[in-house]
Amino acid sequence: MDRYHRQKLVSGLGSASERIFAEASVLIVGMGGLGCPIARTLSGAGVGRLTLIDHDDVSLSNLHRQNLYTEIHVGKPKVQVAEKILSEVNSCVTVSGISEKLSPTNARSLIESHSLIIDAADSFVVSYLLSDLCAQLGKPMISGSVLKTSGYLGVFCGTDQRPAPSYRAIFPKPPLVTQSCESAGVTGPAVGVIANLMAQEALKVLMDDSDILMGKILSLELWNYAMQVVDFSNAPEPDRFSPIQTTSELNVDGIVLDVRTELEVVNQPFKNVDINIPLTELAGRLNELEEHRQIACRCQSGQRALVAAQTLIDAKFKNVVVLV
Repeated sequence: MDRYHRQKLVSGLGSASERIFAEASVLIVGMGGLGCPIARTLSGAGVGRLTLIDHDDVSLSNLHRQNLYTEIHVGKPKVQVAEKILSEVNSCVTVSGISEKLSPTNARSLIESHSLIIDAADSFVVSYLLSDLCAQLGKPMISGSVLKTSGYLGVFCGTDQRPAPSYRAIFPKPPLVTQSCESAGVTGPAVGVIANLMAQEALKVLMDDSDILMGKILSLELWNYAMQVVDFSNAPEPDRFSPIQTTSELNVDGIVLDVRTELEVVNQPFKNVDINIPLTELAGRLNELEEHRQIACRCQSGQRALVAAQTLIDAKFKNVVVLV
């Protein structure tokens, strides 16, 4: 029997789906709890080219939700393991693994060469970076996140034919404090549900279905099964925001601002930092910064740098960037 027979029986897919999926190229950013099921499902569905990017190794504490990996893979690069497994799932699919961090240096060329971008990194810095470029290049982006037993997903940026607000339009300001799976925990089934919904949304986007979560957020609480869809399709794009850049892109006279604590700076100093003001003190020490110069905010993960940059924008600083 035809490999995709039952898939093609689904209303809205049909016989054309096999060709459409085979010609598609999908970039999956992050091969953790979300990226694993997404990649596995899209490979099974026959998506022709999958590119996976993640700089991390397989960890024992993540196996409860990262279902591509087993104990024998602990310590190995995630994308290396995933590339091998997915190639065995469907030999007709070309799978390429990139064991690097996504950055402004490599993001543009990766996005340009794929028809759909899936943000499975669960990081505001990555989401903003991908969204900024997808909006410029007219590429749809699916993004999702899970914490404890709650999660959300949506389709952002869109195309000329199906426009949608960017991630920044719907989430214009990063949260002051964010919890992570490491600090708050997460259940494997909750991650799996959100991931599979993201994969299903990917198939709909590739088919150019009319019922896509374009400009909408689907939120779910998987413990008590509460669900809602909120339409943000008319959300305005922010007038000003802090672009995400590398050191090589900074102005010659720019100021690099480290917003980590003094203890963090002592224990792990960054090179080429001009001033250290901890994020908790920034609002009261703005007078130490020169408004006419470019301010590049930096921290370890980028999250506090995003919040610091927003603080400066709200204080009318004109040239603010986030350094990664």
